[in-house]
Amino acid sequence: MKSFVTSIARLSVTVLTHILFIPVLWAIEPFWRFRFGEVFEARVGHLAIDFECYARTQQFEPIPRRTTHIFLVWNPANQQLMKMWKRHLCIIESRWLRWASFTFMPILEETRFYLEYNRFDDAADILSLGRPVLRFTEEEEKLGREKLREMGIGPDDWFACFHSRDPSYLHTRKTATPTGFHRSMRDTSISNMTDAMQWVVEQGGYAIRMGAITETELPIKGQGLIDYPNHFRSDFMDIYLSAKCRFFIGSTSGLICVPVIFGTPAGMANNVPIHYQGLGMQSFLLLPKFAQCRNNGSILTFLECKERGLFEYTDRTLRMKFNDSFYDNIGIDWIENSALDILEFTQDLMDMTISEDPPHAKEARRLQAAYRALLTRDFATPLGPRFALRYKDLILGGGSPGSGRAES
Repeated sequence: MKSFVTSIARLSVTVLTHILFIPVLWAIEPFWRFRFGEVFEARVGHLAIDFECYARTQQFEPIPRRTTHIFLVWNPANQQLMKMWKRHLCIIESRWLRWASFTFMPILEETRFYLEYNRFDDAADILSLGRPVLRFTEEEEKLGREKLREMGIGPDDWFACFHSRDPSYLHTRKTATPTGFHRSMRDTSISNMTDAMQWVVEQGGYAIRMGAITETELPIKGQGLIDYPNHFRSDFMDIYLSAKCRFFIGSTSGLICVPVIFGTPAGMANNVPIHYQGLGMQSFLLLPKFAQCRNNGSILTFLECKERGLFEYTDRTLRMKFNDSFYDNIGIDWIENSALDILEFTQDLMDMTISEDPPHAKEARRLQAAYRALLTRDFATPLGPRFALRYKDLILGGGSPGSGRAES
C-alpha cells in the first residue's frame, strides 16, 4: 500500500511539474529568472565543498541581474554549517519539497531552469582560486570560546585537529555485515596518528581527535590530548574546531573539507582512490595510500598505478573507483600511511603555518612536480614534501615504501 501511495505521489509531482510548474517559470522568465540547484546535503563534505565551489565561482562570475538561484535541502549533515550557508545563499529547507525534488529535478535538468554549477569533482581547481566565504558571527565566536574553555583550551592556546574515518561510520549507514562492520578502503586507524598528536603536545599545542562516530576511544591519554567525539561533540564545534585550529590532518572523509572552506591549513592523509585530485593548492597537502598487489605482495610505483588506470579521472571511472569491489576485481589492496608518515606530515603542516621550507626543499619540490604530472587537474594538491622525499623511488619509478629518503 505504501509503495502504491508513493508511486501516485511521484506521478502527481511529475504531472504538476509539466503542466504547472514549468509553464509558470516560462511565464515569469521575461521578468525574473529562477534556477534550481542541488547539493548532497546528507554528507558534510558535499555540504561544505559543493556550496563553497558554487559561492567562489560567483566571485568571478556574478549571478546575472533579475536572477535567483534556489537550493532545496532537508536534514543536512551538519545544522551549524547549513545555518551559515543560509546567510549567503537562497536555501529552502523543506522535507516535502526536497522529497518532491527527486522527481521534478530530473525533469528540470532538461530545461534552462536547472542550475548547472561546478561541484565536488572540480574542487581542486576552484578552491585554488578565490577566497573563503563563510564567517562566524560575534555570538558564534563567543560560544566557540566558551566551548574551548570547557575543553581546557584557553584564549592564548593553539590546537591541531586529527581525523581518521572510523569503520563504525559505515555501520551507522546500515552497511554492517552479520560478522561485524563492513570496512572500507577509506577507513583508517587513529593509532597511526597518535605519534603526531603527541608531537603537537610537545610543541606546546593541544591535539584534538575529531569525528562524529567512533568505534573506540583515543588509545592514548594525557595532558593536551582531547578525545572530542567521545566527550564534547556537537554540530557547532565540528565546524568551529575545524575552522579555528592551527592546522587539520584528516583522511578521505568529508570532515577534511571543512577547514578548507575556511582557509585553514589542512592535509589529507591516506588519500584513496588516488585519482582523487585533492582540494586545491591553497594551504593543502595530501598523502596517498600505497597500492599493493595481492598476488605477490609488491607495492606498485605511482607510475605503475598510472599504467593500470588508477589515476584515470573520467566520468566513466570516477564513481566506481570509490567502490572496494573495483580493487577486489583487479587484485589491489590499499596500505595505510605509517605513524612516521603521519608524524612527518604533521611537521609539514606546521612548517606551512610558519612559512618555513621543509628539509631539502628544492628536491622536495622537484618530486612533488613529478607526482603532480601523473594527475590531470591544473591545480591538483601537492604531496607532503617529507613524504615525497621519503618515497622518491616510488614517485620516480622504482623501489618500495621506506626504501630511503632522498638527499639534497
